[in-house]
Amino acid sequence: ASVTLSADNNTLLAERSGTVTFTSIYNGTTKHLTVQVSQDRFIFEVSASSFDVPTIVSTPYVATVQCSSEWSVSNLPEWIKASPMTHTGNGSVSFNVESNPQLQSRSATVRINSTLGDHTHDIAFTQAAFQFESSPVSHTFEAVDASATSFEVVCSGAWSFVGAPSWVTLSPASGTGNMQVRIGVN
Repeated sequence: ASVTLSADNNTLLAERSGTVTFTSIYNGTTKHLTVQVSQDRFIFEVSASSFDVPTIVSTPYVATVQCSSEWSVSNLPEWIKASPMTHTGNGSVSFNVESNPQLQSRSATVRINSTLGDHTHDIAFTQAAFQFESSPVSHTFEAVDASATSFEVVCSGAWSFVGAPSWVTLSPASGTGNMQVRIGVN
C-alpha cells in the first residue's frame, strides 16, 4: 500500500519542516514510523525598488520577478504602461514610461502583487521635468565691430529659434538637447 502526503501552499518567506508519525499495532506490538517532511519557502523577489527616469525616454525599464505563484502589476499612472500585467512564476515586467512634457518632475509608486500570501513589492518611479532655458538670458553688443558670443541652450528635447531680429545671427538655429549657440550681429 502507498500513502500520499500533501501540503497546503507555503506562503511564508521561510522554509518549513516537521515530522509525520505513523503508528501500527499488530498482535500487541506497537511500531512507529517517522517521516521527515519539509517544504520550500515561498519565493517573492523583485530586482528593482526604484527607477530614475530622464525626461525623454527611449527604452523600457525592466524588473525581474521571482515568484512561486501568479503575480500582477497595479497602481500604474497613465504615463507608465506595463507588460505583462500578470504572469505565473519567474519572469520580467517591462515598464514603458512616456516622456515628460511638463515643467514639473513627476513620481509614482507601482506595485507588484503576489496572488498568494499577500506579498507586495513597490517600485518608485521619478521622472525629471522638461527643461528649456538659456544662460545668460540677455546679450549686449557694441555699436560697431561687435564680436559674436556664445550662450548655452539647455533643453530636454528638440528646440529651434522661431523669432529673432533680422540683424541677429544664430548658429545653430535649431538642435536637440543641450548646445552652445553662437550669437552675433550684422
